[in-house]
Amino acid sequence: MAFDIQIKPFLQHAWGIATHDFIYKSDDVDWPSSRIAYQVKAMLENAELSIGQAKNPTASAMRARTDGESANWRQLIAGVKARWGAAALPKVLRRLAQIIMKVRSTLDITWDDLWAAFDEATGREEGANTLNLSPYGALLEALITKCGPDLFNPLGHPKNRQYLFIPAEIVVPDLPKKISQFIIRTNPA
Repeated sequence: MAFDIQIKPFLQHAWGIATHDFIYKSDDVDWPSSRIAYQVKAMLENAELSIGQAKNPTASAMRARTDGESANWRQLIAGVKARWGAAALPKVLRRLAQIIMKVRSTLDITWDDLWAAFDEATGREEGANTLNLSPYGALLEALITKCGPDLFNPLGHPKNRQYLFIPAEIVVPDLPKKISQFIIRTNPA
């Protein structure tokens, strides 16, 4: 005896529960409600297709696409991973990447200059080799060592509204008040 079994994916099952009674068991034909229900079904099928393709990146043209911002994030995270061991990094690398991106933007420094300063510090057994600082702190310390007080000049720009947190463990050179007012420090314990 041959028979067919229909196994609905989860999203189709949810759609069926949500719409079955008013589409199939109604005493009235309500075209607008039916149309909305089937539009939702089409969107759910599209979502299932997208989710299914996301699980298999090599078979998905959608996963191969990217935008400039995502490419920049991936490149930054790859740069972070290449410079620090996994044990020194936080579990959520995206947050560290956001902070580094903000520092780069606030201090108006190029990616090449930022990484060059850090790599030079690592070559002097500082940078990634610094055990008493977070990756953020080690990066700031490398930038201060390389650029000196000039690093902070963008904070003194009249249109600047950005603040920069610098951990107490990092030595900051003497800065004019118009710049130092945008630096947040913690008191050493």
